[in-house]
Amino acid sequence: MRKLKNQEGITLVALVITIIILIILAGITLSIVLGENGLIAKAQKGAGDYKAAAGEEEKLLGDINAFLNGEVDTISSGQGNGGTSINAREVSFTPTDSNWDVDNVASALDWLYNN
Repeated sequence: MRKLKNQEGITLVALVITIIILIILAGITLSIVLGENGLIAKAQKGAGDYKAAAGEEEKLLGDINAFLNGEVDTISSGQGNGGTSINAREVSFTPTDSNWDVDNVASALDWLYNN
């Protein structure tokens, strides 16, 4: 039998340790992604929250549009303790040419969004 000199390469022990480390890292990754509070669950919750907020915003914008067109007398935010509202008598409009100069609407809408 001949002897091999200067033989280089990885040993079986090093290979097994590497595989074990990779399995541990894969388990941690799967836990982070698929776990009860993982990335997928957080993304699904975020999508639901986004849809709910978009629906609320669409309703409020529809109410503001109806208010500005004179179809309703008040706008209600529906938030806070029983909600808040703006009465048409609290907002003044002054027509100038073909544009509307709105004196209090910006501050009223800011108040509505923040209350």
